[in-house]
Amino acid sequence: MKRTPSGNKSISAWKRRDGFSVIELLVAMVLLLIITAVFGRFFQRSTQSWEGGMRTVETMISGRSAMNLIVRDVQRAIADQVLVDEIINDGFGAFQISSGRNEMRLIIMPSREPYRAHRVRYHLQGNTLIRETADDGGIDLIENVEEVVFGTLGAFTGNYRLPEAVSIKLRLSSRYDDDPARDQEFVAHVYPAHHRRYPDTGEVE
Repeated sequence: MKRTPSGNKSISAWKRRDGFSVIELLVAMVLLLIITAVFGRFFQRSTQSWEGGMRTVETMISGRSAMNLIVRDVQRAIADQVLVDEIINDGFGAFQISSGRNEMRLIIMPSREPYRAHRVRYHLQGNTLIRETADDGGIDLIENVEEVVFGTLGAFTGNYRLPEAVSIKLRLSSRYDDDPARDQEFVAHVYPAHHRRYPDTGEVE
């Protein structure tokens, strides 16, 4: 008879101790929040690094594409008197760079349309570099331009002369943030193929 009450008491005490107390639950929740915050911060930094890398790659691709087009136009620049006289009507001559060095005008001979020369103008409008021709009126070549600088090497005078070389510097900012460290700079020195040759006759100066 004495064992039964003792046994019931042990069972009741065991049942009262079953489960977690409120304090234990709060401690577990705090620990879980701390672990979640640590791992969340880690994954956030990893995501930001990956996105930053992708933005850099995107900026480099678009900048290189724009630079390639400018280089190709300079390589095809002409100063032939006959062809230039057909389209010069603005008083700028065959080749010119503005005093601010952020605008360039030249006349090119398209490879797909021989002997159909036309004027090309590059100029900065806000933070967008515009490529303008008589055919398209002007297209946005590339945005997020921090700086564009055109320069020349060698003296050239008159309406029918080209510089020995043209220097181009294009600096782009990331389109997603204002971090100067993400700016990408492209530099090229281009030698016009027709610097000392008339393309219509093949004669050399």
